Amino acid sequence: MNSLKQYVSYTLIATTLFLTACATGAKVNSELLSAVQTTAVVSVKFDRRGQGAGTNSITGSLTEMGKWAGKYPDPTEGEATFYNTFNGRAMKILDENAPFTIQSRKTTVSNASYKALKEDAKNRYFIPAPYSEIGDITPEKAISLCKALNVDAVLAIKYEFREKKSTAFMATEVSRSLRGTFEIINKDGEVVLEGASQSEFFEIESGVTIGGFGVNSEEREVYNEMADSFLQNFKEDLIAAESM
Repeated sequence: MNSLKQYVSYTLIATTLFLTACATGAKVNSELLSAVQTTAVVSVKFDRRGQGAGTNSITGSLTEMGKWAGKYPDPTEGEATFYNTFNGRAMKILDENAPFTIQSRKTTVSNASYKALKEDAKNRYFIPAPYSEIGDITPEKAISLCKALNVDAVLAIKYEFREKKSTAFMATEVSRSLRGTFEIINKDGEVVLEGASQSEFFEIESGVTIGGFGVNSEEREVYNEMADSFLQNFKEDLIAAESM
């Protein structure tokens, strides 16, 4: 394949890949994306605010009162296991299907410049191992990190739960979806991609709640199904794009 065909093919695959995988409101600069050969994932965080609104969910202790006060308890063992396992699966899919080489996590997080950016997540966010909270990835920060890590671009990922509620009689039904937003910024501080991907909504039977603590022990399995939905959709989109 000559260089022109290689460029056209790569651009088509790369653009389609992330437009499909990050299908919800994706914005991509295909010219900038085609120039990205190496990327480092520098930020992965889970916003904990949406996971315990009146239910036990995966936290066991995120009450409405705590959220109002801006205070969050330490992650439970189950919560940490959920997020770390999910992130490991997501990173594996990304490693195997991204249209560029992704730097090893060990290389990224052991870099002195990366470690110098570490700050306190204050328990609002769960930061999966081996990452640290390094704040928002500004263009200036992206330029600095790209230079320090010797990559063409950096990728930041943020997850959150979206919620829908319906009330009938004295019962409230809650449906939640897991949403991930993705941002790639290159070594010149230019935004290459902004997009999002989301799971299906899953109904959670809230049941009776007392002081923000739920009593439904089946919710944990729903969250596992939600994670499976997100990852399956993500993987299928990536594979479909690669086959073009």
